[in-house]
Amino acid sequence: MNFQFKIFTRSLLALSTVVSLSFTASAAEPADVSTAAPSAASAASPVVSVAPTNSVAPGTPVVATVSPAERPNASPGPMTASGKKKLLSEFAKAQSNQEKAAIHTSRSELKELQAAQSQRSRSWRETERKKRKDFFESHASGPDRRAFVQDYLKRKKELDAAQKGDLEDFKKKWAMKLDELRKKQKERAAEFKSKVDQGQAPDASLWPN
Repeated sequence: MNFQFKIFTRSLLALSTVVSLSFTASAAEPADVSTAAPSAASAASPVVSVAPTNSVAPGTPVVATVSPAERPNASPGPMTASGKKKLLSEFAKAQSNQEKAAIHTSRSELKELQAAQSQRSRSWRETERKKRKDFFESHASGPDRRAFVQDYLKRKKELDAAQKGDLEDFKKKWAMKLDELRKKQKERAAEFKSKVDQGQAPDASLWPN
């Protein structure tokens, strides 16, 4: 009985020694990086992959690419000779149309004024005709009638002069307007051409309204 107990005790001691040696060896061994589980910090960090770059000859400058959102607004390219010619032609046409429109407006207003004057003349003659009829019916003597006719001619002359003066004032007013318009057009055309010749975009305010 004592002999069996001694054998059992020695077996336990041997087993504990083996376990202790195994634990010591595993603690001293470095961890395998390839098989170790990733830490929480490394798992949270994004993986950045670098694409292979093409081989560049020595001395070649490297140009950094910029995303479209970060690109500055591209300045317009230089104007070509044909582009300048077309732009100047369009501007000249716009000014010509502006002048034609002003002339058309003046002629329309002139017709309106002449129509109003014609209507006034008709009304005036009808009124004078009735007045003369009434006067002649009540005045049979020649001197009275001649005096009435002289007054009539005077009134008619005054009416004609007033209407003629209105027409002259109207034409002068429009002549001044057209002269001022052509003067401004000439100044703006010179400034417009100067900008185009320099390859710059002319200001929008130079175009006819």
